Amino acid sequence: MELTGVKTVVYDSTQHYRPMLKIWVTIALSDPSAFHLLLSHAALFRSSGKMFSKPYDDVEENDEAVKHYTLSLRSVSSRLHDAADGVSEGLIGSIVGFACHDVQVCNFERWRVHMQGVKRIVKLRGGMQTLKYSYPLRLIDVNGCLSSDMLPHFPFPSDLVDINHDGPYQMTLDSQPLAELSKYDGLADLTSALTSVAKMAKFIHERGHAPSFWKDEPLFCRVFLPVAHEVLSVPRLYAHEEGEDPQALALREPLRLACLAYLSLAKRRFSIPPDGMVHRKDKIFEFVSMNKVDWTSHHVLGLWVTAISALVCSGIHWPWHAQELHNLMNALSLRSWSEAAALIKDIAWVDEIAPDEGMLLEKQMQSI
Repeated sequence: MELTGVKTVVYDSTQHYRPMLKIWVTIALSDPSAFHLLLSHAALFRSSGKMFSKPYDDVEENDEAVKHYTLSLRSVSSRLHDAADGVSEGLIGSIVGFACHDVQVCNFERWRVHMQGVKRIVKLRGGMQTLKYSYPLRLIDVNGCLSSDMLPHFPFPSDLVDINHDGPYQMTLDSQPLAELSKYDGLADLTSALTSVAKMAKFIHERGHAPSFWKDEPLFCRVFLPVAHEVLSVPRLYAHEEGEDPQALALREPLRLACLAYLSLAKRRFSIPPDGMVHRKDKIFEFVSMNKVDWTSHHVLGLWVTAISALVCSGIHWPWHAQELHNLMNALSLRSWSEAAALIKDIAWVDEIAPDEGMLLEKQMQSI
């Protein structure tokens, strides 16, 4: 049965792109605790019939997956008190594997416990620079935080944005909406994050037409992880001090949520499950529909936020989105959706990351 599980995972890797799978298999074959997690992963997807299909949000645990998960957990618990093995990279790989499993089944309470544990172990080792494979840890940190809207557990991956690297942070922009937003002193962090999202969008628009682009894991590290980390590090609305410019405060949360939604679309395009759309579309729509934002002087930003909300909702709540988009277009004296799309693309659009959703929105707007 165990050999069958390994064969299932390896065979699937030859049929479909599975990010990090080679690294996970390498760790699993060299560490007994991690090996059981590999078997748990195989059981998780084999029983759900989704091993050979695209990533989904609704993967459910089953008896075999829980059995191997529990065996791995017992093995890790028995090793934690060993001075050397308790901080080994193999053990860290196993705990990161727990966190990965937890994100797959959307158990974010359990994911947080494991992330706090691996954070303590990495600190005892001397930091991220001591790890041979830091990419899986960085990915599962950002992936879980993006799905649950939390601050990252680990520092910004500055090594991934080295000036010599080819990535979004090396792109140049000429965006009037972002220039207007930068005038608010209280929004410097959000303006920087939104600018990074816009640079990522431009980078993807220029390179994403190549099929190999979406299967290049080192490229994913440079393109997605730093930008997502920066956006996730932006303070939440409730965490901000009183006394800030009311207009800046009103702009902060809808723009932050739109950035997260855009990143979720990009993550789905990179085949990193779960995409989190189920939670993301509810959160952004609830905020923008229940909190009337005054987009005066920032109509293009309002147009972008509303369009992103409409995209992730995929037709749900369409009457509200249609009316809001229509009102914003009137305020900008726009006569067609093509004119509106041209302005939105000055920030970040979805030509490469979500072309089907973009075409659906275009058809819906043209039918009004």
